[in-house]
Amino acid sequence: MSIVEEAGLEKGLTDLEASSQWSPRVISKLEGLIRTGNDLALFRVNPIRYAAAQSMDTSESIDLFLQATKAGLFEMEWAIVCASCANVFKSFRNLEKLDPHFRCDLCSMENSANLDEFIHVMFTISPRIRDIILHHPDQLTLDKLLFEFRYSQDAKGQYDGQTLPELMRDFTLVLRYIEPGEEISLEVEILKGAGGLVVRDLVGFGSIAFFQGLDEPASEQHAGLLLDEKGLSGPGLEFTPVRLELQNGVFVFPMVHPVAPGPLTVTCENVSEQRLPLWAVMYPPLESWGPRQIEFEPFLSAKRLLSTETFRRLFRAEAPGEGEGLSVGDLTYLFTDLKDSTAMYDQVGDATAYNLVRLHFDVLARAVADHGGAVVKTVGDAIMATFVRAVDAVSAARAMMEALEAFNTSMATGLMLKIGIHRGHSIAVALNERLDYFGQNVNIASRTQQLADGGEILVSQDVLDAVGVPELLAGSTLIPVSGIMKGVTEEIPVFRVVNARGAASA
Repeated sequence: MSIVEEAGLEKGLTDLEASSQWSPRVISKLEGLIRTGNDLALFRVNPIRYAAAQSMDTSESIDLFLQATKAGLFEMEWAIVCASCANVFKSFRNLEKLDPHFRCDLCSMENSANLDEFIHVMFTISPRIRDIILHHPDQLTLDKLLFEFRYSQDAKGQYDGQTLPELMRDFTLVLRYIEPGEEISLEVEILKGAGGLVVRDLVGFGSIAFFQGLDEPASEQHAGLLLDEKGLSGPGLEFTPVRLELQNGVFVFPMVHPVAPGPLTVTCENVSEQRLPLWAVMYPPLESWGPRQIEFEPFLSAKRLLSTETFRRLFRAEAPGEGEGLSVGDLTYLFTDLKDSTAMYDQVGDATAYNLVRLHFDVLARAVADHGGAVVKTVGDAIMATFVRAVDAVSAARAMMEALEAFNTSMATGLMLKIGIHRGHSIAVALNERLDYFGQNVNIASRTQQLADGGEILVSQDVLDAVGVPELLAGSTLIPVSGIMKGVTEEIPVFRVVNARGAASA
């Protein structure tokens, strides 16, 4: 077991403990993991799985690892994970470097990952605290490099209890270094139907595939490959690109040599002056195993993290690169504003009015954070907040109304809040080094707020249809609201939420 750097650990734990009011034993359990966990347990930690294992609240676990990262105990990693094989295609320390469009270099599937799916956020122990072998992929055995470092550990077992990475171990014919001048030989049987032999170099991750493309069976077939620092080549072989459209996605193999059913011998010679890694996989016909889209254990998605107040506060500069946008499939947007704020400035003066607005921002931000959301921005007297779940946004809106009512009892001037909520897809982009959201559904949420009067919560039909919202509003009356949404061509049903006592807030 690697050695813990005691001084750094002590300082980090002290800073971590002071950063929040943690539940009992949260810090001591994390210290236990850092001191006694094996290398794999400290590599790409999934805070949601950690929460389940420790019987702790998921939100507290996410905050714990965010604060632990800020304290220097862990490093945060954004990883694009293939939807077909669970390959961690690329990982970065900063969100701004992510490119969600790629062809997987282990299974050749074309991927387009949004913030909802297949962009995982994980945490690895800092090498300054404890140096583990997985910090040094160049020192790993090929088996560990491929099946522990490259594949996500959160993939569920879908093939008679096996995960696809485990199944790939079974399909593997060769996974080893080829010495300079060494030649290896692979003897396989090409069966009728889809499947075949794929040979990959594990330096540039290029591949050459041998798929059935000839119908007449052959008694013997031979193919010779060369391997060097630039990758694989097949002098004298004819190659054609193949695009396979399967149920779980589109797979593109740029170099395919067609072969006939029957025996096939493939030789591969390392013609370089250094040893090079090679991976050969024999895929059986598709009907015998049926590749499918991977299912994962619950993980911390980029969408959820970006709607976490602790993240927005501690890592406010984290955003996609300028000019780039990352798609968000489904997010809930909450907008607020104050009614007649201009008149308030006239009545009490700029200084007093500004102080009231600032204090009311504190009240709203607390309600957002308490319900699992994040404040994206403030504009004038208004805020925009996002939530992964619509039910949390509606709960936060109710809490805002109640908190502002209590706030007004201690103030000479009462503030009247207007709230609008809508959900749907959007684009996350960087604006002035801050993350923001744009798109028609964001506009609709803003327009919904503009239709509200003081003390009112307005929600769209899409919010009412979300999981948990009907049960939350079971005791309330929903009154349709008519109004024109500028810039929105389609009809958007909007409702005022009125509770049993007739109040506008839910």
